[in-house]
Amino acid sequence: MIWNQNVLRRPSGKLWPLRLAYRQAWMDTGRGVQDSILVAGVGRSGTTWLSEVLAASTKSREIFEPFIVRADGNFALSPTNRADSTMGYRSNYSQFISPGVGRASSHHAEVGSILEGRIRSWWTEQGMVPGIYKRRVIKDIRANLMLGWLSDCWPALKIIYVVRNPVSTVASMLERSSSGWGFDWDPKFVLEQEVLMDGCLAPFRNILEANHDHDARLMLRWCVENYVALNQLAGKTNIKLVSYDVLSKNPMSWKGIFEFIDWPFDEDRFAAQVKQQSRTAATGKGIESKKFRSGKERITLLTKLVDQFGLDEYL
Repeated sequence: MIWNQNVLRRPSGKLWPLRLAYRQAWMDTGRGVQDSILVAGVGRSGTTWLSEVLAASTKSREIFEPFIVRADGNFALSPTNRADSTMGYRSNYSQFISPGVGRASSHHAEVGSILEGRIRSWWTEQGMVPGIYKRRVIKDIRANLMLGWLSDCWPALKIIYVVRNPVSTVASMLERSSSGWGFDWDPKFVLEQEVLMDGCLAPFRNILEANHDHDARLMLRWCVENYVALNQLAGKTNIKLVSYDVLSKNPMSWKGIFEFIDWPFDEDRFAAQVKQQSRTAATGKGIESKKFRSGKERITLLTKLVDQFGLDEYL
């Protein structure tokens, strides 16, 4: 799917000039990637909530989903790509970059500028409040297929990868879709990336080439993105795997995250923010979500996909 309208362009409306001015009243005094954290995970896995808690607790700048890919395969946000380009964007697409390609990747410079905070747009700054920031929390659901490459090229970057129960994740996607959000996924997004299909996804080609309805496509997205990401996490000391289901139930489990990032944090700010829903939280009112949750046979069929990918421990 390609967005026909430019979501990075300033929205229209009488109040937007004031809102935009408020959001842009900030200064990033951070250094390179050592002053950045990347929060990654499949959409609707709690990435926004996690990043908001970390940003509030550490008084950091929030950068919201900067890894949007243009129709030409390049990242939209970088010093070399104008944010007001009329070129379409692939809204549910994630770019795979092989861990072994290193600095030779054509995307190295543009991704480096994103990780160093040298970008700004209405889209990425939608959670900003005025202030001077020494650190930044980057949140993205489109970085899952390149975590190994990011880890190798920028070892000073701390990456937190969050996984949520697949049934809850897909139910939340369906709820948001029924509320007007464009959550979908096309297996062609990975089938067309030959290096990925010749690598770790080779055993699943037949599954990906089959016809699937909306529910199954979303479950496949959960399986593919988590499978690729988790395969790239092994042995990486700058990537930490966390569970949304654990974090949401046990505030004490956050201790390991703060020890991992090793940044000063405000305990009072954390205690207040961790109890808050994120600004993108599901409403629970979506019709499609209710249908999905009530269909036990349907859920059983979809979770077989999770079994086929060997990810049943997350059910």
